Amino acid sequence: MRKVINEIREVFERDLLMKNIHFIGFTCMGRIEGDLLGKIALGGTAIRVSILDRTSGLVDEMKFYISDVIGGSVDEYGKYVQPSLENIDGSSWWNCKMEEQNYQLITDALNGYLEMFQSEVQTQEAKQRFGMARDIIY
Repeated sequence: MRKVINEIREVFERDLLMKNIHFIGFTCMGRIEGDLLGKIALGGTAIRVSILDRTSGLVDEMKFYISDVIGGSVDEYGKYVQPSLENIDGSSWWNCKMEEQNYQLITDALNGYLEMFQSEVQTQEAKQRFGMARDIIY
C-alpha cells in the first residue's frame, strides 16, 4: 500500500494546484484559495473531487473516471481493463501499469477542474509555476 500512496502523494504534492496538501489514506485535502478547499478521493475506477467552502460546506463535486482521463489499459495477462486502484485487506495496487505520464494526465485533469475555482491571478501564477502552456478542458 505504501508504494502506491507514495507515488500518488509525490505527484500530487508536486503538481496539484492546491496549497497545504494533507493526505489521509487515499484522500487528499488542500487549500484552493481563500476559504475554498479541495478534497480528492481516489478509489476503484474513479476519482471524486469536492470543492468545499469552510463556512457554507459543499460548493461543487465532480467524479472523474480514470479510464476517461488516461484511457484503457492492458493488464499483465494482455487483457483490456479499466484502470483501477485496488485495495484489499490493507494492500493496494493498480490493476495495470501506471507510469509518470498517466499520473500527469490525471493531475492535469484535476487541475483543469480546480482552476475554475481560483482567481485569474492565481491561475496565471500557477500556469507560470508549472509551465502549463495550454488550457486543459476535458
